[in-house]
Amino acid sequence: MEAPLAETRFLLRGWTSQDAVAVDDIVNVSRADFRKWLPTLEVDLADFDVFLDRVRRCASTGTGWYYCVEVGGAVVGQCSIESRPERAAEVGYWIRSDRTNEGLATLAVLALRRLAAGHGFERLVIRCDEGNARSASVARAAGFTHVRTVGIDGALSGTEAQTGREMTWQLELNM
Repeated sequence: MEAPLAETRFLLRGWTSQDAVAVDDIVNVSRADFRKWLPTLEVDLADFDVFLDRVRRCASTGTGWYYCVEVGGAVVGQCSIESRPERAAEVGYWIRSDRTNEGLATLAVLALRRLAAGHGFERLVIRCDEGNARSASVARAAGFTHVRTVGIDGALSGTEAQTGREMTWQLELNM
């Protein structure tokens, strides 16, 4: 994992085993929101050691980088990039529910742009459900352009909040 990226209001750094307690707290505080928009996240984080192994494996194979978002020494979320074809990376992010509306996700995505360029990516993509106004707002505020909205396979598991329509946002990185 590369060196932490310190910004004025936060730090992006690699996850460590010491973050397990903070992640348990985040899941407890954010369970309702996660279940609406990220229904598999709670399961993904349930065994933190397995999560850390996946994070390390992705970084070592160059397929994904997952950064802990830390504010004032407290873990508040994650921002990630996952490799996609044609020098593109998909951006993901989540912030604990009691820290949303502070602009932290937007700031993390803005910082992540530099890290993605450093990994050789030329384009970033954000995908979110059409009903997830907060996620769309992050994409817009971070300079992404909405390129399309499509219906997704109805057989895929969804939640009552999800519309079944996925928005795609894109940003070309200036190399």
